[in-house]
Amino acid sequence: FDKTIIIWQYWSDVYMDVSAFTPIIKTICEKHQIEFNEIIPQGFSTNAVFKIGSYIFKIFAPPSSGANTISDFDAEKSALERAIIAGVNVPKLYYDGLIETKYPFYYMVFEYIEALEARKVVSNYNDEQKRIFAGKILDILEKLNKPVTYDAKHLSIKNRYKLFNKWQIFTPSIQKQVDEYIQNLELNDFVYVHGDITEDNILIDQNHGVYLIDFADSTIAPAYYEYPSIIFGLFDFDETLFHLFRSEMNYDDFIDVLYHSILLHEFGAIFSKMILEQDGNQTVDNLTNIIQLKESLKRLFKKRLNN
Repeated sequence: FDKTIIIWQYWSDVYMDVSAFTPIIKTICEKHQIEFNEIIPQGFSTNAVFKIGSYIFKIFAPPSSGANTISDFDAEKSALERAIIAGVNVPKLYYDGLIETKYPFYYMVFEYIEALEARKVVSNYNDEQKRIFAGKILDILEKLNKPVTYDAKHLSIKNRYKLFNKWQIFTPSIQKQVDEYIQNLELNDFVYVHGDITEDNILIDQNHGVYLIDFADSTIAPAYYEYPSIIFGLFDFDETLFHLFRSEMNYDDFIDVLYHSILLHEFGAIFSKMILEQDGNQTVDNLTNIIQLKESLKRLFKKRLNN
């Protein structure tokens, strides 16, 4: 591996580079007696993901990038084990380990699932198919979001949003308000969460079977931590899916909880930027108070969901 990775941006520039990762992939293939084949990048991901024959290779960003490599690796492995025990459809993990080269690269080798990302399928569903799909997502959450005995260390979720300084696209004043809001947020009812149930991390096969992938962002948090990725990514504001998902929860109460989850979430800054851009009344640069973000959220939902 001949690339230099000393900050996250360097990793972002190289993680889909087939030529850069070919020596590492060949080493992994030799180690596990896997036939080396054409290397096909698998699109956007925090880590380097490639398809080789009937396998998916996932290579984690090294610690030099600023990533929490070992904790992400351990989180994904333990979360996969919990998901399997819970009866959630996930790709089979064949091998995992560490390749020591210029940087230490942790890796996992999964089975390749013959399926499409949800974003390529769900938009073509009729209302009945959406009802069934929403039910499957709720079933996954029920199986995954198992309660965790309270421990003070779980409050580390209040610092997860700081990873990679995503909020730096906002003004220092907004960054301070977000921090104060999160640190004063009362958290309870901790559960295991996937943390990134997006349109790319749900796969749907030809029989409409649903698979959940990429557990690297799994953590411990209130169950509503799952909401932003599902509502903004997986459901893409679809009115039918949204109302099926919130079920009996009062609309205004759901918006309040969603607002909490956005600010708390590791990718909250990205969700917030998207909300402001789609609402069109505020921008990242002229936002002066985070309550304006909540107002933008309400306007956007009224516009997109006809409320």
